[in-house]
Amino acid sequence: MATTKPKSAPPKMSIQPLKKFRPDPHNANRHTPRGHALMEDSVRTVGFGDAMVASSDGQILSGGQRLETVASIGMDEAIVVETDGTRPVIHVRKDLKARSAMAKRLGILANRVGEVNLSWDPDVLRQLAAEGLDLGQYWTPDELAALLGTDEEATGEGAGTGEVGEVKYELVVECGNEARQQALLERLEREGYPCRVLML
Repeated sequence: MATTKPKSAPPKMSIQPLKKFRPDPHNANRHTPRGHALMEDSVRTVGFGDAMVASSDGQILSGGQRLETVASIGMDEAIVVETDGTRPVIHVRKDLKARSAMAKRLGILANRVGEVNLSWDPDVLRQLAAEGLDLGQYWTPDELAALLGTDEEATGEGAGTGEVGEVKYELVVECGNEARQQALLERLEREGYPCRVLML
């Protein structure tokens, strides 16, 4: 006899104050100034597409930068949909028609903001790994090695012992101008390389 899958709870929708929600203090994404500016421009010009995700006690799990952005431009309420996570949530923009200029712009911004605004925090990732999260599910060993690395000068490991520290392989690239430098920085950070910006 076939078993029937239990139905998920019906969603609940309400309008609630943004102050009920708080960003994650241990967000592994540090974000970038350029990403923040692009997100604010997106909110002001095309409105909202992607939804934030919060825990049952109000902590933002995905979309912390969006929460900060909407608060900074004076918004104080949000449409809140409560679900059990077993079905996808589709945000229907009744004001948009497919292939309209604004729909095209929203589609580009939804992806470009996430791309520009990603800056992994190695310290938070190390903490999550120490707490038992298997980062190997999301990065290859080489990617993790490049992303997390070790900085013996900062941690003091091996100091005063006479031991030879870990060999580091670093690269200085002459970019020619600030725009090319920024583009290369974003690409390398997306690929998991910890970078420092230098102006010589």
